[in-house]
Amino acid sequence: MKYILVVLAVCALSACANIPLSTMVKYSTFDEQDFLEVNAQDVSSKVSLVGGLTLEPQGSQLGVVLDYEDNKKTFKFPLQVSKKEFFEAQEGWFSDVGPTHVYTLELTEDGIKQFRLLQNDIRQSLPKSLTLSVTANFDDSTELTEDNTISVMVRLAPQDGYTTLIDEAPIEFTYTE
Repeated sequence: MKYILVVLAVCALSACANIPLSTMVKYSTFDEQDFLEVNAQDVSSKVSLVGGLTLEPQGSQLGVVLDYEDNKKTFKFPLQVSKKEFFEAQEGWFSDVGPTHVYTLELTEDGIKQFRLLQNDIRQSLPKSLTLSVTANFDDSTELTEDNTISVMVRLAPQDGYTTLIDEAPIEFTYTE
């Protein structure tokens, strides 16, 4: 009985999260040696935008901040769109899915160079922490709707499938002038 309660609790918690449990398990053993073995040319990401939003590729980038005992180093990796797909809105039995744009992004030549510099920096000295960020600009001519979500997946090697980092997280907009 206790086992069933634990399984139900884990399912309930993972159902509410935007980071899948499978991702947490897959990367729980991923360490700096695994990261140093990643080929920068193989790094790619998929961004899925539900609700009609479109991505503006200019300015899209990955960012990493390495935090050392005495300083911080920032690396930015520009991205380029290598593939773009569009799926019409679909009606489902339980819920509807809005129009969906899916972008496959890869590191630019400059991004590849920056990624290798990051790997060299980590080889020299291990940081005490690492912060990852993704910057994506949306096309400002897109008509905004209420139900916009984003999913972000990453692939570090061509033989691997994409791993979901963020799963259907709601996008909230604030307007500034």
